Amino acid sequence: VGIGNLRTLEHGLESSVLFLYVVMKLKQMRSEIHIGLIIKEELRRQKKTNRWFAEQLCINIRTVNKIFYKDIIDTEQLFHISHILKTDLFQYYSHRLKNLPK
Repeated sequence: VGIGNLRTLEHGLESSVLFLYVVMKLKQMRSEIHIGLIIKEELRRQKKTNRWFAEQLCINIRTVNKIFYKDIIDTEQLFHISHILKTDLFQYYSHRLKNLPK
């Protein structure tokens, strides 16, 4: 194996290790916020029913329950839910971001 091939292999390994590190960190960050449970708790706090929530989102109750099990959610959907519930659900991510080690 030539020197050029070793450098390419070494660079490939460094890239793979970096990629795995980033994936691991993202999973670690993601697992600390379960947005579906936060949404479910906010509904309960506001004394809103799942039926009311489904009507606001124009979805069925089965889909509402699927939202509660999600640990990640589409940004646009989270924005819409925040608007419906009149609360900033992005605050949990902002707080987490501010408290990440530098």
